[in-house]
Amino acid sequence: MSRQGQRLHWSAGIPSARDPMDPYFLATLHSGRDVGRIDPVHVKVRRSVLEVRRTASNRVFFQCRHCAHLHEPERAVSSIVDLVSVDGIYRDVVWFTRYHLRACEHIPRRVREMNAEAPWLAADIRAYWAESAMELGLRDDEERRCVVVDPSVEDATSTESTEPPVFLS
Repeated sequence: MSRQGQRLHWSAGIPSARDPMDPYFLATLHSGRDVGRIDPVHVKVRRSVLEVRRTASNRVFFQCRHCAHLHEPERAVSSIVDLVSVDGIYRDVVWFTRYHLRACEHIPRRVREMNAEAPWLAADIRAYWAESAMELGLRDDEERRCVVVDPSVEDATSTESTEPPVFLS
């Protein structure tokens, strides 16, 4: 099922039996630079809700870490976001926040309640979301219309970073 003119794919069969999830890749967009640069709700979403995952074919998607353990039919709407482009990540996360954050019973109440007070549009931070995704090694694959991890990037927790890696707990 797709929404908003093919921008956001709710599940979209990602991952699938033909293209399973890579169990060794798990990352986060959260960075120590987030605070003060983006909305506090989005800081919380980046830090404690969204997981950056990929499939065996290197296709990147976001998923809710709080309901990822459930079978897909048991999850709230939009628990998996199939990314189309790096520049569209902010828009996709706003959509995820608008629909999944409010519906997922597994996300702590204090995070869901923050959502109600959050402003939705902040054009100046769209570039920040794209830049931080690119720093993680995410790139557009225009041929397949998806986001992938750049093969030249060793892994998402490279020690070459100027900041310590952020691990999901």
